[in-house]
Amino acid sequence: MTPVYRQYTIPAALGFDEARLRLMTPTLDTGAGPSIILVDALPKGWERRLHRRPHFPHIVDANKNPISARGMITLRLRSGGSATDVDFALVQRLAVPMLLGTSLINRHVEALLPRRQRVRWSTDASVPILLCTARGKRERRRSPRDATVGLAQRWVLPPRTRTAMLVIAELAGQVLVAPYNRLHKHHRCQTASGLAVVVPGQRFSVEVANLSDKLVCLRKGTFLAPVSPVDDVDCLLVTDDAASPTAAAKAVLDQVDLSEVPDRLLPDVQALILRHA
Repeated sequence: MTPVYRQYTIPAALGFDEARLRLMTPTLDTGAGPSIILVDALPKGWERRLHRRPHFPHIVDANKNPISARGMITLRLRSGGSATDVDFALVQRLAVPMLLGTSLINRHVEALLPRRQRVRWSTDASVPILLCTARGKRERRRSPRDATVGLAQRWVLPPRTRTAMLVIAELAGQVLVAPYNRLHKHHRCQTASGLAVVVPGQRFSVEVANLSDKLVCLRKGTFLAPVSPVDDVDCLLVTDDAASPTAAAKAVLDQVDLSEVPDRLLPDVQALILRHA
């Protein structure tokens, strides 16, 4: 029998170091050997970290067409509390931004659990499976209804309060949650903007503020917010080591690359970052 290889999309953060990572949705591919990444998915400054080797892995796509590699690069991968360095082959074309092949799976994945929708790492940490497909199959197109989140249960909001509410959405992966104008128009409520990792069929939380002076009752299934998928989001590591808010803001400023900012604008940009850090 021909083996069936599967692809598991998971949430993870990648970057050159722990201080500056990018939230992404890489794909664990049980039919791929090396780990592969698109050039367009790399952080800025990747050219300086490229490993040029005389021999590269032989890479072909699902149709057996060869894919040429531009080089190799090492990135830090953090997922569900597990962290490791991964060597990636750089390519110009790929169906997904990034593939994690068996070179990583055999060393760091303890179990793939499709029925539980989890991937368990060798450190016993685990992350949700956002999507599972047979290799080479097309992903089902989502309907416009999937681009909203609905209330998972009936909820009563006291006046002038903010509440974390359980919602559900069929859209998988990392999504940006945005305010819903109709909710504000009809109920004087506003949904907070934010980033969420959504697993189909599982609940997650969004914050909703009741801006009115009256109790507001929201029925189960009420649309609270539109969502849009995002493949990668830049993030910075902010630790609790800073002794004051000023020191914390300075720590954030030190992690931001301002090399491309014109000299005449640099003081204003630094001041803006410090003010909002």
